[in-house]
Amino acid sequence: MNFLITILTLLKLITTWQIPFLKEVNDESEELKVSNIKVVAALGDSITAGFGAKDSGWNPPTTKSFIENRGVSFSIGGDKNFTTLPNLIRNYNPNLVGFSTGEHLAELCYGVVCPPQYYIEDYLNMAQSGSKLINLFAQDLCGACLINSLSPDLFELGLREILYDLSTIPNTIVNVQALFPVSQIYDLTKDDVYCLKLRNRGLSFECFCAFNDGEDGRKKMDEYWVQYNRVIEKVVTEFKNQREREKKFHVLFDPSNVGVDIRRWNSKNFISKIDCFHPSVEAHKAMAISLWNNLFLDSSKKKKNIDPENFGEIYIPNEQSRIKID
Repeated sequence: MNFLITILTLLKLITTWQIPFLKEVNDESEELKVSNIKVVAALGDSITAGFGAKDSGWNPPTTKSFIENRGVSFSIGGDKNFTTLPNLIRNYNPNLVGFSTGEHLAELCYGVVCPPQYYIEDYLNMAQSGSKLINLFAQDLCGACLINSLSPDLFELGLREILYDLSTIPNTIVNVQALFPVSQIYDLTKDDVYCLKLRNRGLSFECFCAFNDGEDGRKKMDEYWVQYNRVIEKVVTEFKNQREREKKFHVLFDPSNVGVDIRRWNSKNFISKIDCFHPSVEAHKAMAISLWNNLFLDSSKKKKNIDPENFGEIYIPNEQSRIKID
């Protein structure tokens, strides 16, 4: 519920750093070549952090059961031999910076529950020559059934402020992803014996409205899912229409999750054994490929359904390929 508040707090830190301005690329067409992306960044939640992606399981539970595998995250991971968005970009610019590697114990940074030591200053030169690609994935549906939930109107206000703050960073492409229909995780795992054992042990707190509030809770999540995605597309469209006033800042809408049907996924392959909730490495791979392929497609042609079992070929850019900002 306070996810967007946390993101806004972090953005205030980012945008108030004293950063020197270096020479910029003046040719917009050159900016939009994938080889000119110099920096990647991601704003998101535990999915973006890769929580449980390598799914060590609970037999027995160890510290490995609470790991964020950030290096394999679909949008920001940089571990070798894994298919992630940064690793795909590195095929065209091996000097890319900003990606995450490795793994560590999960960090709790949510709303007011965010210890100061998690605000670690990164001396990344966000104004350097070349484009920055920032992925935004705000999966904020698990509290939709609660009285003090984040309404679509508040979600819109938060998203606008995030994009406004990011617009102060020159040469930036922000890719805003549509949200998953998270409630479907319940249907995918409700008959899985292993997952039922985890739920009975208390691992249902991660998404209260999906697992603890019955059909009413999941119905509310689905309503918010549709409304949040409409908000995202609306706000992104407005920012895109304002692009002429600031040609160095572009906002894209990635609809990969609009038509996804998680209920058809194979829970044993694509859902983490840590909690039967977060995506596995294989699911992260499919998400990364969809995100990558959509970058080079016009809005009307972007893929709207991630299918981990049939994600198609990875697009191979040529000299004429550009990231589509229409």
